[in-house]
Amino acid sequence: MKKTNLDIYNKINELAPYCTALSYDNSGFNIGDKYAEPERVLLALDITNAVIDEAVRLDAKLIITHHPVIFQPLKSVLSGSIAYRLLQNNISAISAHTNLDIAKGGVNTALCDALGFEANDIITVDDGAEMGIISHLENEMTPIGLAEHIKQRLGCKGIKFYNAGRSIKTVAMCSGASSHLLFDCAKKNADAFITADIKHSMFIEADTLGITLIDAGHFSTESVVLPRLKEYLQKSFEQTEFIIAESSVDLCSYI
Repeated sequence: MKKTNLDIYNKINELAPYCTALSYDNSGFNIGDKYAEPERVLLALDITNAVIDEAVRLDAKLIITHHPVIFQPLKSVLSGSIAYRLLQNNISAISAHTNLDIAKGGVNTALCDALGFEANDIITVDDGAEMGIISHLENEMTPIGLAEHIKQRLGCKGIKFYNAGRSIKTVAMCSGASSHLLFDCAKKNADAFITADIKHSMFIEADTLGITLIDAGHFSTESVVLPRLKEYLQKSFEQTEFIIAESSVDLCSYI
């Protein structure tokens, strides 16, 4: 018996329950037919035109992403738009966003593992959800050494960081745009905080707090979950092929 998109959705729900998604989120079944039976599924961080082109080329009738393809309510669906192209090509879309961020074994766990660190604690609890990870390093690192380590382990094109000028023993991390957790990191006596999309004002706050603050990029801190999600789903649906999209890349250029 072939498995449906709904079966795949339900399996993701076991790993990262959709009921745990934060209130502003739109994780879930965003577009398509719940009862279609895909033979091939594409995984990506976002659905872009290039990802749709790849799905069409591979005849993948389901795309699973981290970021919802529909986040704000749509007032129209016009030709050339991402939603229109998905419908036009009979491609369904499922997203697992904040529910996968906070899940045990989800995005932050994948980030911690990718960096070769051990998860010892969480940063804080926000609206009932455990946010971020605290890791106590076996060997102290310098801020520059930590930044170089992150760049190498995550394959970042570039690293932007504030160097607090002191050795790092305790590292906090939270994928994506999570710099608002800096003050919670200070309460946990973190020497460094790894996140993404950091505003200028937060680097000023890091200077005041004496915490090394590292912007490793939104794509790099979250795309690490895709291999983990692929492996998880492939074990449950052996007759369905799960593929990480080659076109799921960091769209930013660095000089």
